[in-house]
Amino acid sequence: TDTLTIASSASGGGFTINTENFSGDGSDTTFDLSNTISDEDHTQIYIDGVYQSKSNYSTSGATITFSTAPQTGSNNIEVVHYIMGGSQSVETDSFNGNASTTDFTLTSEPSNKNHLQVYIDGVYQSKSNYSVSGTTISFTTAPQTGTGNIEVVNVKI
Repeated sequence: TDTLTIASSASGGGFTINTENFSGDGSDTTFDLSNTISDEDHTQIYIDGVYQSKSNYSTSGATITFSTAPQTGSNNIEVVHYIMGGSQSVETDSFNGNASTTDFTLTSEPSNKNHLQVYIDGVYQSKSNYSVSGTTISFTTAPQTGTGNIEVVNVKI
């Protein structure tokens, strides 16, 4: 378990990033964290380094439940949990790609592009692959077809 705490003397508080690793065995679907999850949007999960869409798991209290058991591996599951304080939050937007649409509307405007993490089919997208103007994210190439295959994580600090 690794923890990074960011604090500020300015108003609004700080937040903690807690990382925990688990080993998949191909049959277990539930894993218990050391902290309670207040909002599923405050989690990021990677299996063998591949980002997992929120549709692949659910959270309840300190438990994460996968829809399909993660494959066998030693510490192959990494759970990143943002524990927020003050006015900070994490907002996740999910979109369906159709291989032709390049513009999508975010729930709220990010304070800057560096506060975004964008994934298509679990693969992190370089900031050079998209631009942001107001609440619109525009991809240089239309994301491939998929249901909920585009996730945009907006870390609001």
